[in-house]
Amino acid sequence: MTSLEELYANINQGENVNEITEQLLNFYEDPQSICEILEIISTNQDKSIRMQAAIQLQYPLKKNWEKICNDPMSIEIKSSILTVLSNEPLMHVRKNILYSMSFIVSQQCPWPELQQFILQLFEQNDQIQTETALNVLY
Repeated sequence: MTSLEELYANINQGENVNEITEQLLNFYEDPQSICEILEIISTNQDKSIRMQAAIQLQYPLKKNWEKICNDPMSIEIKSSILTVLSNEPLMHVRKNILYSMSFIVSQQCPWPELQQFILQLFEQNDQIQTETALNVLY
């Protein structure tokens, strides 16, 4: 378990919330934190940690997106968001990813892969994927 995963686990248990929040806010100053959060959502088996990571994703995105929007790192991040969104089995985790994703869309940063992603979700004829596609459009 990474130190970030440990912090999320401790927040979920209500331990040292103020101290952990301060540590997280400092950690989120680094744009690379976005990639680390996406990795947790992608790989962690504990749904409560994935949920906390999905909730927290919005903070480093809002803090750093303007700096990295035109950076090659943003392409990797957008691709990772689409991957974790399509692979996440729990809708409440997906909805938090979608909430964070909406910030990127609102910033008018080009994301040509998004339209193709939505079409692919609809083509799968799967209720969860269709609901995800509709939420992306909303």
